[in-house]
Amino acid sequence: MDVSQFFKMFMLNAGAITIFCYIFVKTYYSLLYTYRKYREWWAAAGAIAAGGLSMYLGIAEADFVSFDLRYVPIVLAPFFVRRRSSIFIIAAGIGLFRLCFGLNQAAYAGAVNMLIIGLGMFLISSVLPRKNSNFSTVVIALIYITTGNLINIVAISLLGVISFHVYAAQIAPISFFFGMLGSVIIAFLLRDMDFDIRMRRQLQEEVLTDPLTGVYNYRYIDQFLNSFDTSFSKSLSVAFIDADYFKRINDTYGHTVGDTVLKTLAQSLARQTEGKGHTARYAGEEFMLLFPDSALEEAYTIVENVRRHIETLDIYTPDGEVVPLTVSCGIAAYPDYPLDEVVRKADEALYEAKSTGRNRVSVASPILALDPIL
Repeated sequence: MDVSQFFKMFMLNAGAITIFCYIFVKTYYSLLYTYRKYREWWAAAGAIAAGGLSMYLGIAEADFVSFDLRYVPIVLAPFFVRRRSSIFIIAAGIGLFRLCFGLNQAAYAGAVNMLIIGLGMFLISSVLPRKNSNFSTVVIALIYITTGNLINIVAISLLGVISFHVYAAQIAPISFFFGMLGSVIIAFLLRDMDFDIRMRRQLQEEVLTDPLTGVYNYRYIDQFLNSFDTSFSKSLSVAFIDADYFKRINDTYGHTVGDTVLKTLAQSLARQTEGKGHTARYAGEEFMLLFPDSALEEAYTIVENVRRHIETLDIYTPDGEVVPLTVSCGIAAYPDYPLDEVVRKADEALYEAKSTGRNRVSVASPILALDPIL
C-alpha cells in the first residue's frame, strides 16, 4: 500500500474514532452526570469500544497484520480515568476484542501487545503527573503519546509476527508517524470537546443555581416539574420549607446575618436530602424539596428529620449571639394529587403548618393524615 492510500485509510480510521469519541463524551456528561459512581466504568467501556472500532477499520499491512489506532485509548487513558487500575482494564478489554477478529498468531500477539502498552502507561502514570501545574499539559500529553507509540512499535517488532528487519525497515517508520499523528489529533480533539462540554455544563449549572445559597433555583424547579415523566416515575413528593419569623431575624440582626441564616439553612437541607431528593430555593426564605420516586410517607419521614435537625443548628452573629431558627414544612405528593396541583397543595399544607404553631410538618393528603414522629 503506498503512502497516499495509507493516508486515506488512516483518515477514515481516525475520523471514525473521533466521531465515536465525540458521541461518547457527550453521552458521558449528559446521561451520567448525576451517576458519578458509574463514570469510571463508562469511560472504560467507551475506550474499549473505540479500540474495537479502530480494529474493525484496520489497514492491512501484511498477512494477518493490520495498522490501526486501537492502542490510542490506552495511551490516553491516564488523562480520562481516575483510578490507574482502569488503564489495565481498558488494555485487557481491547486485547480480548482483538481475539474476536480471528484466533491466530497475530491475534495473540496483538492481545499481548495491548497488555504491554497498558503496563507501560500504568508505570509511567505512577511517575509522571497526569495533572500538574508545574508542567505544561501539552508537554505531558506529548510524552505519554510518544512513549505509548514507541512501546507499541517495539512490542510488535519483538513479538515475532513478522520479520524484525522487514518491520523495522518497511512498516515501523510509517506506522509510528501515523500513530503519532492519530494520537495527537484524537488527544487534542478530546481535550477540546471535554473543555467545551464542561463549560456548557458549568453555564447550565450557573443558570439553574441560586447565587446566594448555592442550591438550585426556581428555574430548576420549573424545568424539573415540566420534564417530570409520570410514565417513568410513579410518584413525586414535594415539600415546602419556610424559615419561621425570618423577617424578625432580618430586623433584629440585619440582612447580613439573614443571608448567613439562608446559606446555613440551604446547606443543611442539601446535606440532609443528599441522595434522596433535590433542594431548591423557591423564593425569599422558602425552599422546596423534590423527592422523585418517593411515597408520601417516606418524604414525611425525611422532612420531619430535617425539621428536627434544623432546630438544633447553632447560627451565630458576628458578636457571638445565637440566632434561633426553626422551619415550617408542607408536603404533598403525586399521585395523591394530579401533578399540576401538587405544588399548590404543598403550599396549602405549609400555610397550615404556619397557622397552627409553626415549627411543624403538615401533610396534604386526601387519603390519610400522618401522625408526628415521636
